[in-house]
Amino acid sequence: TLIQVATTEAWGDEVVQKLIQDGYNQHFVQWSFKVYVFLIVYCVFNVAIAAFVHQTTTAHQEDEAERLRQVRRDKQLYVDKLTDLFEDADEDQSGTLTYDEFCAMLKKPALSEQLEELEITVSEAQELW
Repeated sequence: TLIQVATTEAWGDEVVQKLIQDGYNQHFVQWSFKVYVFLIVYCVFNVAIAAFVHQTTTAHQEDEAERLRQVRRDKQLYVDKLTDLFEDADEDQSGTLTYDEFCAMLKKPALSEQLEELEITVSEAQELW
């Protein structure tokens, strides 16, 4: 019966009329059912809003996780490029970069361009040493 009231199926004919015929106050019955319907609608809306908020929060967390993965990939790519750059500058392939090799690297236009790709100026690279 309360489901019928919440969906307003047979609201007036079957439910309210029977209660009024049984001797309940008409105004009390009407307001009781109005309050009941209001509470049901309020609860249904709250459930719908909760589902929406949950879905939005989940999507935000997934987006944030993807953004962090992208930042990690970008950092690794940056480190890989720097490693390649210094390995190319290591002329004697000793695994270490001497100051002379470093200075020679900065004088080569191709290596300077690679530094600029990494948004490092020659003067900043010199400060690294």
